[in-house]
Amino acid sequence: MLRTLHLVISYIQKQTTPQCGATAQTETQYRVRAHQKRLQFMVRRRADQQLPEFTQIALLSQSLINSGPIKVSNRIRKRVIWGLREMLKSFFLGLLGVCLAAAPSLANGISISPILLTVSESGGPASLKVGSSRESKALIQVRIFNWSQEDGADVMTEATDLRFAPEFFELDPGEEKTIRMRVPDTNGEGIWRIVLDELPSPDQVESTFSEDNAGMNMRLRYVVSMFASDVSNGDDLVFNLTEAEGSKKLSVTNNGSAYARIFDVELENAAQEAGETALRPQLIYVLPGATISADILSAPATPDTVSYKIGEDSFTAPLK
Repeated sequence: MLRTLHLVISYIQKQTTPQCGATAQTETQYRVRAHQKRLQFMVRRRADQQLPEFTQIALLSQSLINSGPIKVSNRIRKRVIWGLREMLKSFFLGLLGVCLAAAPSLANGISISPILLTVSESGGPASLKVGSSRESKALIQVRIFNWSQEDGADVMTEATDLRFAPEFFELDPGEEKTIRMRVPDTNGEGIWRIVLDELPSPDQVESTFSEDNAGMNMRLRYVVSMFASDVSNGDDLVFNLTEAEGSKKLSVTNNGSAYARIFDVELENAAQEAGETALRPQLIYVLPGATISADILSAPATPDTVSYKIGEDSFTAPLK
C-alpha cells in the first residue's frame, strides 16, 4: 500500500504546477520529501488501528489530495481520484468472492461474524457474534425470518420454529456477545434471514432531542443470511435479458434445489467489444425456484453470454 501511495506522489510530483527558479524548485523537492515522511508516519498509525487496507488507502489518499504542501491542478486531482477509486473497486471485488462470507462485517462500529451462515440440513446449534468498537453503548434487537422469493421479490415471515437468545442485548464499548440459535430439521430446505436492528438507548434518545443536539441520530439495520440448503453449481441457472419501460434488466431463474449467491457478473458479446458491466444490485441471491432481476446500468452492446462467480468458482452461460 505504501508503495502505491509513493507512486501516486511521484505522479503528482511530475504533474505539479511548475514553479520558476532554482530556489522554488528546491523548495518543491523539500516539500515532497516532507510529505512522503508524513505519509509514512500516517501509514504506521493507521496500521496500529488495524483498519482494513482499502480503508487506509482511502484515508491516506484523501489526505494526499486535499491537504499538504503540494499544489495539484484540478485536472490531475480528478485523474488521481478516479484511479484510486478504480483501484479500490478492484480490490474490494476481489475480496468479495474469496473471503466475504468468513470475514466480519463492520458498519458504524458494529461488527458481525460470520456474515453468511451455513447450518446442518438436519438442524442443530448455530451462533452469530456481534461486537462493538464504539465509545458508547449500543442496543440491539434480533429477529429471525423464514426467507423466500416470489414474483421477483423477497418474502419474509417470522420463523416461529427457530429458537434463539437473546432477543435484545446491550453492547458496551469493546464488548462482544454471541447470539445462540437452535435450528429445526428442515431436510435441507431451510433458508432464513437474521435481522439485527440498532435501537436508540435512553441516553441516546435524550441526547437526540436535547437543545444542544440539532443533528440526526442514525440507526442501522444489519441482515445476515443463513442456509441449510446446498449451494448451486450453476447448472440450473438460466439468464435472460429483458426490457421494460426503457430499463434493461438481467433476469436469473433458479430451476434447481440449491440457492445461488451470484457476484462479479460480466455481460459479454462474441465480438468482444469493450464495455464495462454495472448491475444494481451487484450481489444477487436467487433462491430455489425463484426468478430475480437486476438493473443493467451499463454493458457492452448486444451481449450474448454472461460470466459470473459463485463462491470461488467461475462460470459462463448463454444469454436467452
